[in-house]
Amino acid sequence: MTDRRVAWGIFFVFFAAGLRCMSPAVNTGDSGEFATAAATLSIAHPPAYPLYALLGKTAGTLFPLGNWAYRCNLLSLLLAAASLSLLWLACLAMGMRRCGAAASCLFLAAAPVFFYHSLVAEVFSLHLLSAVLGLLILAAFSGRLWSPAGAAALGLWLGLGLGNHHTLLLVFPAFLYEIWRRRPAAA
Repeated sequence: MTDRRVAWGIFFVFFAAGLRCMSPAVNTGDSGEFATAAATLSIAHPPAYPLYALLGKTAGTLFPLGNWAYRCNLLSLLLAAASLSLLWLACLAMGMRRCGAAASCLFLAAAPVFFYHSLVAEVFSLHLLSAVLGLLILAAFSGRLWSPAGAAALGLWLGLGLGNHHTLLLVFPAFLYEIWRRRPAAA
């Protein structure tokens, strides 16, 4: 089985499991606020999470299923499933063995906090997707991250990721270390 098929399998299995458990309406925490921000393109509490509101509005308009809370809950589930499947690919691209990549995906999917936040309208699934995309960029541009294409990909990732959640900066030191570790040898 190819790695992409495994990634799609991870996506569909997690999505199907989450769909059975997903909240049908507003849940605890900030889910009502995020659903309202997506429905009306308004501002949630600081730092406003504009990327989540824009994605929520787009997804909710394209797929008008149920109320806005349900649509945003569904968006969070889709983003979480995409995060897991891309985590599989990122682990492999970073040099991890298949059993380690599978264990990483399984442990994350089974984590109660991750599973809960993937079922309600929250920004954390998009935040994880941003972090995983950063890993994929590091792997794709290994040794040439400061090339024009690599720097553009890094800048786009960081700009969009910070448009969702400012705590993406907390993972940036690990990315800087990995960039330094993968730097090309001096000629």
